[in-house]
Amino acid sequence: MASPLQIRLFEPADWPGVWRLLEPVFHAGETFPHDPAISETEARVIWVEQSQTAMVALDADGAVAGT
Repeated sequence: MASPLQIRLFEPADWPGVWRLLEPVFHAGETFPHDPAISETEARVIWVEQSQTAMVALDADGAVAGT
């Protein structure tokens, strides 16, 4: 049976879905060492632009389910 998730490299169009997942986690301030008041722009730089590789998991409907 095939997995209902597709895992692939991040594409720029994925960012809104990735931010939807990351924003509450960053703002909670309990998981990552970044300022809980991090802006979306700062988060994108850290998560995507400064990373060597960013991956996403897409659900069966193509929505970002993980990163």
